[in-house]
Amino acid sequence: MGIFGFMRTPKPQQYKYVPRYWDPEKETRDERVRQMTGEQDASPEAIKGRISQGFRSRGRIAGRGQNQARRRSNIILLMIVIGLLALAYVFIVSYLPQIVEALE
Repeated sequence: MGIFGFMRTPKPQQYKYVPRYWDPEKETRDERVRQMTGEQDASPEAIKGRISQGFRSRGRIAGRGQNQARRRSNIILLMIVIGLLALAYVFIVSYLPQIVEALE
């Protein structure tokens, strides 16, 4: 029996994963309810959690405004570049012949 057990290949190990359902909206709702009812504790972990929750909520709200601000900033930058190119073209067309003439 020892010889036959030696020749047998081992079975592969199995990974047992139990998926869990996570509802982020329910978690944030429960957190807000807990904050409103005053069930806040003064532990450092709870304080860190409240601070990070504030950053997350501000990030979601500010994200929409940031996209509009970024788009507006890009349009202004594009207008400035076009204006500078137009000014450089006018300068070259009007003053370049005089500069070339002076150098000769």
